[in-house]
Amino acid sequence: PMAVQVYPNPNNGLFYIKVNSKKEVNANIIIYDLNGREVYNRTALVSGVMVVELRLENLGTGMYTMRLITPEQTTIRKIVIN
Repeated sequence: PMAVQVYPNPNNGLFYIKVNSKKEVNANIIIYDLNGREVYNRTALVSGVMVVELRLENLGTGMYTMRLITPEQTTIRKIVIN
């Protein structure tokens, strides 16, 4: 399985996703608000150990759900913007 870390969490909207993928894959990063509405969507090519920057300063404060979807797995993390 692919290792995924999101940090710092909570923060003011600038998150980093550290991904450790054994092979090169397209990762779809989707952020949902508490009502289940999609508020952010991005695709990133990930391979090896790498960090993807997420700039979410335009979203309001609160809790969100991040889904990182690859062909092998879906990883879900709660993130908080304060």
